Amino acid sequence: MLLRFGYVAARTSPFSAAVPTTPGSVDFSSTVDDSATAGVAAQAVTVGNADGDGGDANSQTVTVEAQAVDSVLAEISPNTIALASTANAFVLDLLTDIQAQNSGVDTVSISAPADYSNLLVNGVSVNGVAQTLNASCPALAANEYCALTSGQVVSVSLGTAQTVSGNVRINFVADAPNVTVGSVDFVAAVDDSATLAVATQTATVGDADGDAGDANSLTVLVGGDAVTTSVVGEVVPWQVTANVQDVALALHVRPPQRRGDR
Repeated sequence: MLLRFGYVAARTSPFSAAVPTTPGSVDFSSTVDDSATAGVAAQAVTVGNADGDGGDANSQTVTVEAQAVDSVLAEISPNTIALASTANAFVLDLLTDIQAQNSGVDTVSISAPADYSNLLVNGVSVNGVAQTLNASCPALAANEYCALTSGQVVSVSLGTAQTVSGNVRINFVADAPNVTVGSVDFVAAVDDSATLAVATQTATVGDADGDAGDANSLTVLVGGDAVTTSVVGEVVPWQVTANVQDVALALHVRPPQRRGDR
């Protein structure tokens, strides 16, 4: 590629190129020349800060990262739970698109919002095949899984990597926050931990379970209909005379206590 331009103190020359399918790092090289002056030899460009930003890479090396999947969608259900409820049963579905240049998935991570607690995975399936729990991470046999929780993140390792496009379903339980009411998103990601050149890929929200009519969301509303520990009510009077019209009644409700109130 040859670029010609008049004299300027600095020059930015945008260009496009097709990315190789093989991961790895390669160096671009460039030279400058004064083609209008005979006897002037081309000069190789030295790598350094050419754009005035000393904080960027200041490099001519470009790294092509491999990908575990071409794309991945994710959704969670249910999408509404009660404040301070315990052992809520969640289903996280992922739908992967794995092409020839992708390495496949052997790790799935779920990041729960703050104040969720006691996260525990209790079931995994890959492309409809149930995986067997093996607590001995990471020594897994084929079609086994293990799950480790660190803070708000659950990491699920697969003994058999998913290398064909399809569904990964993770069943887990978690206790809801006991203070904050509102909608917050879970985050799901996939990785091929066996291939160092592969970066973790965050899932995009979408229809991952094949049901276009459900929420297709990673958002969970904490609160919903059951936001109190109890509601006490009574009607007075509690005895009335038969066949009397327009009897005056009153319903008394004790102000409810919100979950999480002290």
